[in-house]
Parts: sequence; structure tokens; C-alpha cells
Amino acid sequence: MSALQILSLAVIVAAFIAATKWQLNLGILLLPAAFVIASLAGLSADEVVSGFPSEMFVLLVGVTFLFAVVEASRTMDYIMDFLLKLVGNRVVLVPFILFFAGAFTTGVGTYSAAVVALLMPVAVRFARQFGVSIFMMALMVVHGVLAGLFSPIAIDGVFTDRLLKDAGLESHPAQLFACHVVVHGMICAAAFFLFGGRKLIRARRSSGDREVPFDPVDAHEPSTTGQSAGPSGADSTTITLPAKTVGWPTVYQGCTMTAIVLLVLSAVLLDLDVGFVALTLAVALALIFQRNSEDLIPKMPWPVMVLVAGVLSYIAVLTEIGTLGAIGDQLYNFESPAIGILVLSFITAITSAFTSTLGVLGASLPLGLPMVSEGGVSVLNVVGPVTISATVVDASPMGIAGALVLANARPDERAALFRRLALWGLSMVIIGPLLSWGIFTLL
Repeated sequence: MSALQILSLAVIVAAFIAATKWQLNLGILLLPAAFVIASLAGLSADEVVSGFPSEMFVLLVGVTFLFAVVEASRTMDYIMDFLLKLVGNRVVLVPFILFFAGAFTTGVGTYSAAVVALLMPVAVRFARQFGVSIFMMALMVVHGVLAGLFSPIAIDGVFTDRLLKDAGLESHPAQLFACHVVVHGMICAAAFFLFGGRKLIRARRSSGDREVPFDPVDAHEPSTTGQSAGPSGADSTTITLPAKTVGWPTVYQGCTMTAIVLLVLSAVLLDLDVGFVALTLAVALALIFQRNSEDLIPKMPWPVMVLVAGVLSYIAVLTEIGTLGAIGDQLYNFESPAIGILVLSFITAITSAFTSTLGVLGASLPLGLPMVSEGGVSVLNVVGPVTISATVVDASPMGIAGALVLANARPDERAALFRRLALWGLSMVIIGPLLSWGIFTLL
């Protein structure tokens, strides 16, 4: 590697450290860094600007504006109420309903942190009223959200798809999404049985009209109405919860759900540009129902868009000066490409535990792609382990999802919950790469 290539790597490492230590946006740091490195390489400012991901930026604006409109319509609240009504007295299904609700809501393009913020109060309420672990319920929510990140129209899924297509590779978005749902589902099933979910198998819910007060920080204890023998002779607790009436959706909500379906169909069946389709649907809904974008624009995750723009612009410069090719050659020099994939997966997991998943993917995925063309491995052999390794650690309290979990706990619960989330995140740094590597690369 040349001195300039080594310097370009040192700059991105320093940017990751600075972004983690001082809570700076990684994209803001890397945009000027791209200009400096390009200037040292003799590249013009126009060549740097040509690497700006304009298509990706339009996509993020369209999808996130659409789901700002969705949030304003309270459509996701309606869907959650409807799903919980379907559960009836089968309380054992509630954690899995939350898992799939998280996967679905993120999978249709909602910003993942917003989904965790939406579902965690429901999870905490349920945990306290049934006396089960808040930690277990938090894992069901967070890993459900993570399972939906790589759907064909979710932010991370579209980001990955664009990286692969820019590299001239087939992306297999549906298969990647399905694999994420399966892997995170396996992790949640293990968490359910390890951390107290079996208690719910013996519990049943009775319907009641009495309203049970709830505050996400200071919930009341459940009211036990009696004991009854379960089918195996074990005691099962009957707990009275409020009977919630779910009527028909409003016209706004109905149109919003139709827009989501149209977006999915346009992406999957018609191969239309997701960003412009989402933006068109969002503007139509806003014109008909909202007619005021002042409340919608601030709800869009602008820091994420800046992050994506900065990372991809810097990656374009690294590609131009040959840094990524040199690193890819080093990974390819392992005895087996599978070992190179495992090493990259561990590096990705460790880095992602402390900084943005999208930023890590933007830096690590291009490093593994040369192995697809030169190492005789498939796209999923590389992309599967790297993307799962980047996401499984996100329940860590150092990330946004973990912080939102802690925010919903009572002050006296937070220290213990922080320790458990930290240990879980640390274990996922080891388990995630090994599990995904075994599934995607070895099988």
C-alpha cells in the first residue's frame, strides 16, 4: 500500500473514533476528509462531487418523508392496536407480535430508532403487568426492528442494494431480508426461553373493562384475579388488562396503508425508483390531508442522510485512489476466502458496537466485495455475515436502540438493565459473526 492509501485509512479510523468520542456526525467529518485526500491524490473537486450519492439521497428523502406522513396519521399506532386485539388471551404471542411488528414497521422504511421508541412503551407495559423480564421484551423489540432493516425498501436494505449494484454485482434483496428475519428470529427465540418467556406459556389474559393506568416510566403492578390450573396441572395466572376497542381506520390511515402497499408493489413488481415513488406518494398524502410540511420535515432523520452522503463520498475517493482494492487483496490472501469473510465480520461487529451501523457498512462492505469476483464466493456468502455482524450488536446500551430501552426503564432499574444490555452486546460481538458466517458462508 502507498503512503496515501495508508493515510486515507488512518483518516477514516480517526473519524470513527472522533464520532464515537464526541458525538459528531461521521458524515460531516468524512465529507471534508474526502476533499483533502482527493486533493493530495491530485483529484479535482468536481471528481469528489461526482462521488456524492445523489440517487441515494433522493431515496432517503422520499422514504423518510413518506414515513413522517405515516407517523402524523398515527397509522402505526392503529396497526399495533389491531395486532394486540388479535392476540386475545394468548399472551404468549405478544412478544412475537412485537418482534414481527418491529420487523414490518422498519421493513417498510420507517427509521429504526422511531420504531424502537414506538414499541418499547408497549413492551415495558406488558413486562410489568405480567411480571416478565423487561430485558427479554426489549430484546424482542430491538431484534425485531433489526430484522426489518434489510427489506428491499428499508434504508439499510436500499443502501446495501445500491452498493452492490454500483460494484456490478447482483444484490438478492429478498433473500438477504429473509435471512435477517430468520437469524434475528432465532436469536429472539433463544432470548425468549432463556430470560423468562416460559412464564407466559402458563399465563392467560382475561378481558376487562377496567382501565389500567400506565406510564412508560412508572407503570402499576398487574392485578391478579385468581389462579387456575393449566392443562398440565401447573398454575396459570389470569391477569386483567384493559379491553381495547379497535374500530375502522380513518380515511387518512386507510390512504396511508394503501400508499405503503403501492410502494412495496412498485419496488418489487415494477422495479420503479423507490425514492421518487415514495416522495410522490408522500406529497400526495400531504397535499390531501396534511397541507403543512413544517411539522413533517423536522421528523426526517437528517443526521442519517448526512452520514450516508459523507461515508459514500469518502468511499468513492478510497476506490479512486486504490485503497479498497489494496485491502481486498489482503483479505483475498488468506488461505481460504471464508477466513477473510470471518475476519471482516468480526471487525464489522466490533466497530458497529460503538458507532453507526450504516457508517460501518459503508466502510466494510466494499472491502469484502472483491472476494466475490476473485475468491469464488457468492454475494450472500459475503454480504450476509457482514450485514448481520453489523446489526446484531445494536442492542448494546452504547447505541440508539439500547439508549431508548434504558429511557423506558425506571431509574432504579437502569443500572441492572445497562449491565445486561452491555453483556448481551458483547456476547453478540462473538456470536453474531460466528453464527452468520456458519449459516451464509459454510453451509
